[in-house]
Amino acid sequence: VLRTVEVPLGLPLLIGGLRSATLQVVATVTLAGYVGNWGLGFYIVQGIQLRDFSQILGAALVIVVLAVVLDLAFALLERAVVPRGVAAGRATPDAPTRSRRGPHPAPAPDPT
Repeated sequence: VLRTVEVPLGLPLLIGGLRSATLQVVATVTLAGYVGNWGLGFYIVQGIQLRDFSQILGAALVIVVLAVVLDLAFALLERAVVPRGVAAGRATPDAPTRSRRGPHPAPAPDPT
């Protein structure tokens, strides 16, 4: 049961958690430039000290591109590990939905 049901159903949630954690790490690793003078944060800190706004913008763009690429990679991985039966059971916007109580009654005619 664990190998055939629980792990395949829980894997997309695990990948989603890793996706969120990765983006938080990328967002906060720039703070390491203040502490240890390394990483992409170093270029931002150095650009602030030198008033080199093109260096600040360049480092910020690299960080943004890195975050977007990692997010897309984890999103594709998350979509790839969804079990086949679960992906087929998703409701689409044009698919009719069924209620457990049966079909909804027709609206009452307008007395006017």
